[in-house]
Amino acid sequence: MAIIKGENITTQWYQKNALRTLNDFKDRDTLKLNAYMGVIGECGEFFDYIKKLYTHNLNLEKQKEVYDLARKVLGDIVWYLITSLAVYYDYTMDEIYEQITKKKSFTSYDVDCVYDFMDSSFQKENILTEMLNFKTVLNKLDTADTREEIIKVVADIIIEIAKVLKNMFNSSLSEILYLNIEKLRKRYPNGFSTVISNSRIDTQKKYKEEESMQVLKRIKD
Repeated sequence: MAIIKGENITTQWYQKNALRTLNDFKDRDTLKLNAYMGVIGECGEFFDYIKKLYTHNLNLEKQKEVYDLARKVLGDIVWYLITSLAVYYDYTMDEIYEQITKKKSFTSYDVDCVYDFMDSSFQKENILTEMLNFKTVLNKLDTADTREEIIKVVADIIIEIAKVLKNMFNSSLSEILYLNIEKLRKRYPNGFSTVISNSRIDTQKKYKEEESMQVLKRIKD
């Protein structure tokens, strides 16, 4: 059992804590939009971080920063799969793991048991191929339509995320999901808040603008 800081990182533990910060959407169309756009947005961030790691000639400090951001954003992808998408299609994370393990548990699953049910092959020397494979798995969401199809696709995505975490970042799925919940607990201590969410958007924009100005100033100086 994966235990981090006294907490058992199980499927039920993760989904319960993740749903605590899901916005209370008033209609199903908005819920579905949030699910799909959320996954697309987080995946875009992940691939952009990978591009930076391999093509931007980052110094050691920036490499560590981008490396950490890349692995953590994989937890954000899982968040959308196990909150908005799960609520829309009415499935649980337990059902995703039933699909992965091909068996039914009467309690809950250790999220790291996924490593016992996956092909661990990974070409570290050919990161482009591996990232394209990852993208292919993610793209299955585009054509999945029924609840059963969605469960199969989400199971494949969880497996692929676990594989990438292990082989690229030497991290476990349990570690990343714990960090994901820890971040959300700090950000939204009392559950999702529109005020906090809007403030974050303003803060992020201001931070990026200020950082860009500082870089330009250093170049001029």
